[in-house]
Amino acid sequence: MLIALTCENLFVFLAAMLCLSIQCTRVYDSGKEY
Repeated sequence: MLIALTCENLFVFLAAMLCLSIQCTRVYDSGKEY
């Protein structure tokens, strides 16, 4: 099955990945503070 990557879907995907990376960075930084 082919997954059509339209501009909108690509934007949502990139936005989701960005949010996940930011959350992981925040958790990592908060863990380093201790």
